[in-house]
Amino acid sequence: MISLKPPINLTKFEVIKLVNKISLLCVVLFTALIMQRFFITDIFSNIYCIYLDEDGMIQYIKGKEAYEKEKKLQELHRGSLTIEKFEEAFLNYQEKVEEFSLEGELAWKYEYRNINDIFTMAFSEPDLFDYFIKDELKLTDLKQIYTNRIYQLEESMSSPKNKIHASKKVIEAAEKIKTPFYYDGNYDSWRGLIQGSKKYLLYFFLIIIICSSFIFYNETIFSSCIHFSIPTLNGRKEHALSKITALIICGTFIYLFTVGLYISFILLERGTDGANTQIQIMYFYSLYNGTVKDAVIHYFLIIYFAGLFFALFTFFVSLYVKNIVTTIMLSAGFLLLGGYIPEGSIFERLIFLFPGSVLSIKNIISRPIVYNLFGRPVLLAHMYIPSCIILSIVLAVLIVKKYKKMEF
Repeated sequence: MISLKPPINLTKFEVIKLVNKISLLCVVLFTALIMQRFFITDIFSNIYCIYLDEDGMIQYIKGKEAYEKEKKLQELHRGSLTIEKFEEAFLNYQEKVEEFSLEGELAWKYEYRNINDIFTMAFSEPDLFDYFIKDELKLTDLKQIYTNRIYQLEESMSSPKNKIHASKKVIEAAEKIKTPFYYDGNYDSWRGLIQGSKKYLLYFFLIIIICSSFIFYNETIFSSCIHFSIPTLNGRKEHALSKITALIICGTFIYLFTVGLYISFILLERGTDGANTQIQIMYFYSLYNGTVKDAVIHYFLIIYFAGLFFALFTFFVSLYVKNIVTTIMLSAGFLLLGGYIPEGSIFERLIFLFPGSVLSIKNIISRPIVYNLFGRPVLLAHMYIPSCIILSIVLAVLIVKKYKKMEF
């Protein structure tokens, strides 16, 4: 008879059992997708740049050359985006249009791309961006850019999709944003992580769910009832806790291997420039007070804790369903459900209770969802990690209780 002393040997037993052919197959699948994205496909093939040379001639380049050229153009505007810098960029733009008889949009679009985003969002109607709005602006308008930001937020709170979040706390949070905004040069890698991660993170969650569904592997395979293995002799509570610990260990490994690999490739591909750019340069009305690097780190920490939640949730479902395929379908369904909560509905106030909603970065950065905790404004972004931890602890307690009551 095999002697397994809890909790170390029993946990090791459960970890080894989880590292089976199915989990390895999932990891290999993700690696193949990463390899195709970064090694088979030309990583610079979709990058292009239009700029004006010293003679006012329009130049068009593609590929790596375009990427390097755009980085040099953006270096010209590095630093704090003060009113004076806005005015300087605006005057230079007008001078080029007049000097070379150019179309305004073409003269501006790439050389002042990030500043252009701010103008577009700051002076257009909420949710109705006018990409030519700068052609109607005057220098006096620029002096109102920060005041206008608060005004636009107040206006947007009256729209149907934001009305449920209407609160003085939103404006309080907005007023705490540090100004002037700081631009740290081209931040393409961090923008790529924020905007392009949804598909790869979906793979991560699905791998977590598939691997967690095999928590009873060798005990239950497409079965209608659970047959306990030798480790049960150590006690049901210890056995359940060992399974939970094994899930956390394997979930952490899967996270580091898949999400960590994705982040590493993006940063190696595009560099780490622009890390200290404030998030408002990317999302002018964001209430998140930090840099793009801060937002990325915070976002992927949330993903980690949400991943552990889905590992435990899948385990919990398997205790009742007792069928691997059905368990995967139910857990994946709950994951996807988080992305279908309608904006402006009462459920959006509780969106942090649906960890699958983190697949949409707007819930973290751009939606004006603010909570009043002890008289202070707290952003939705800061609700996810505590809620995932609390929900995971609740699931762990329920798993142990259910496991102790199950029949042989």
